[in-house]
Amino acid sequence: MSSPIEITREFIAANAARFDDALEIAKNEFRLLDSDAQYTNAFARLLKWDPLERVAMLGTDQRELFIPVLKDLIRAQRRAASGSFSFFDIGCGDGQTFVLAAEELPDGATGAILDPNAYYLTQYEAAVRAAARLRLGQSICAPFLPNTAVDAPGGFDLILAIHVLYYFDELLPSLARIYELLKPGGAAFIVFADEKTAYTGQALRACHRAAGDSAWLAAFDETCERRRRLLLPGADGHADVQTQLDDRFPESRAALRGWVQASRLFGHTLVDVIALSLISGLDRVETPAKFDAVMELIRTQPELIGLRIERGGHPAREGMLSVVQSQVVVELRREAR
Repeated sequence: MSSPIEITREFIAANAARFDDALEIAKNEFRLLDSDAQYTNAFARLLKWDPLERVAMLGTDQRELFIPVLKDLIRAQRRAASGSFSFFDIGCGDGQTFVLAAEELPDGATGAILDPNAYYLTQYEAAVRAAARLRLGQSICAPFLPNTAVDAPGGFDLILAIHVLYYFDELLPSLARIYELLKPGGAAFIVFADEKTAYTGQALRACHRAAGDSAWLAAFDETCERRRRLLLPGADGHADVQTQLDDRFPESRAALRGWVQASRLFGHTLVDVIALSLISGLDRVETPAKFDAVMELIRTQPELIGLRIERGGHPAREGMLSVVQSQVVVELRREAR
């Protein structure tokens, strides 16, 4: 089987005009767009549809990597559940991820959903209605905060927090609230980009480094490290969040599994690769010089972002460009002592 082709600095230098053109096209596309429109255009690259259904999304393999894990967790929670089964999807989006795992939920399962985007909630509600054997309780249009009012009598069997931790103003209190909302034996499924190594994290660093913003860089690196310390087991197999939760909830024991998945972002063109840098915060940087910083990162450190041409993998992605976008997957269970 053929292997991906790693793109080197020498290759980039030999094809400098192509990279110049891609930068100019990206600037032209995004120059007059506000932050929301920039994000929409960039995120559209992630949602490319494979008409032959060989892959869930052409722009990323993140769902392909974590959905089997989520399905296994739902099956385990379904077997362990006593009585009715309930779930809570935080930062639920439009239901596309839900649909990929919904078949594993038991008949009659009741869900609560939360997202600050009212349109996404409407789409998610339609997805639940389409799965006629499931029911929807609360539909909350709001950001998730530690004091968010959630109707959870007896707690939830399963809580989803998929690519949403970045929007928590208070990470540890929010995680404690998620844990508190679990039934004894309930589990939370948490996924977030490992921006210590991910392309989007490196693009943000490149932009702020070019602007000489050392204070921002230090704060961002600390945020990335803190997420890892809290939710990834260390050499002793223990994550910091377990100690915090055990102290706060002495009647239960926090059990955690967490690991890094080597997921990637994919684009048909160099313009796609530049655009994808916007999906994790760079859209909110107003200066167009951010594109120059991203291109400088691509030109001078292609090995850091894992830039390569796909070969020998999914047929749908053959010949596409890709970059590293590793994600952390965590299963956090609330067990009785």
